[in-house]
Amino acid sequence: MRKRRLDEKGSVTLEATFFLVLFVLTFFAAVELGRALSIKHSMDVGVYRAARYLSIDPSEQGTAETMIRDEVDNNLLGGGYGDLARVTVEMPSTSFGATFTVRAEIDYQATIPFLPLPLRTIVAVHSQNVERFP
Repeated sequence: MRKRRLDEKGSVTLEATFFLVLFVLTFFAAVELGRALSIKHSMDVGVYRAARYLSIDPSEQGTAETMIRDEVDNNLLGGGYGDLARVTVEMPSTSFGATFTVRAEIDYQATIPFLPLPLRTIVAVHSQNVERFP
């Protein structure tokens, strides 16, 4: 059996450390990307549902906002962001056929070790026509 030299042991340790750092960064980046996509998807679903609700009853903007916040709070990976959502409804008219827009924004900060990333804004927008005939 051949004895290993001391420099071979050191190179294995260095390679393992380098691999571990890359693995940890990649793992946390994947988790944060999944969380951001989960929040974006729940915002899209919430904004769509709120717009559909407002197309039937345009006076219930508070309920529509609650629908968006609940959808974001109940998503699988990014719960707890519902209170941070900024929801705006641009409804120039409540008459039949009028187009309105529902928009939601959330400031999202990904936390990956050793990588200071900037604050990002996740946006979901949906336009709809008023379908309620007076």
